[in-house]
Amino acid sequence: MALRQALREGRLLVHYQPVVDLTSGRWTGLEALVRWLHPERGLLSPAGFIGVAEESQLIDEVGRFVLVRACKELAELRSTFPPAHDLRLAVNVSVRQLSRPGFAAELSKLTEELDMVPSNLAVEITESLLMGDLDVPGSNSVAISELVALRGLGSRFSSTTSGPASPH
Repeated sequence: MALRQALREGRLLVHYQPVVDLTSGRWTGLEALVRWLHPERGLLSPAGFIGVAEESQLIDEVGRFVLVRACKELAELRSTFPPAHDLRLAVNVSVRQLSRPGFAAELSKLTEELDMVPSNLAVEITESLLMGDLDVPGSNSVAISELVALRGLGSRFSSTTSGPASPH
């Protein structure tokens, strides 16, 4: 209930970690990182609440919030700071988000509204995503279809081999 209230009250924050080209030292992108400004416990990292979001099935809402906020903030940065025009954005996507039919279409609409090139968006997933969500029959086939649709839009992917895919 506290996480649901945090979503309603705007207590989830998106912080950004720079992605740097080690050869040139230039920023090439930003990775969106969600944090919860808890009224009693202070600023919580995802380790403190993503599990709860997954168990309570709020992960889709949390993930959508991070994706929309990060895209909007990058669009604003690009409009006010021209050198940021080529920055790429990396956002973690949960299994549940990617297993929802229409995810790629929603992302396409969002990037179009913000005049954002889909190839400047990297969707971060874990290899375990392709194993499917055991609670959602057929989710892996939906996820694969959404990945194919995202690839068709020009979005990039990165993956890790450990931990759940979540908007960290």
